[in-house]
Amino acid sequence: MECQLFTSLLGDARYTQWQDYQQTQSARLQASTYATALARAGLPLDSTQTRTIAMAMIGEQERMKQDILALARTVNLASPQTQVQAQEALKRRQEESNQRVLDAASPYLSARQLSALRSQIER
Repeated sequence: MECQLFTSLLGDARYTQWQDYQQTQSARLQASTYATALARAGLPLDSTQTRTIAMAMIGEQERMKQDILALARTVNLASPQTQVQAQEALKRRQEESNQRVLDAASPYLSARQLSALRSQIER
């Protein structure tokens, strides 16, 4: 019912754009949280820096979804060993994802901002 209402108000193409935007909400919120933490530390980000971090995080969010789906296919519920292996692989992939976000942001941040962002991401 709600979907039909939004589709009738926005049209099919705009509704699809809105859905895509909604799916990135958690990554955008996390980027905003990092920007707020850096501002509180006296290292404010400008809009370009914040947008760069958000876009990197959105890309990584999608990549992690795909990684999780791929890992889930490798888990045998009858085998605790495959579950542990999948958890370890997921942890490594998250660390790699965090590094890719830092790498994407690094050309836009000062050394101090990058260090503070790294600290925030590692928390």
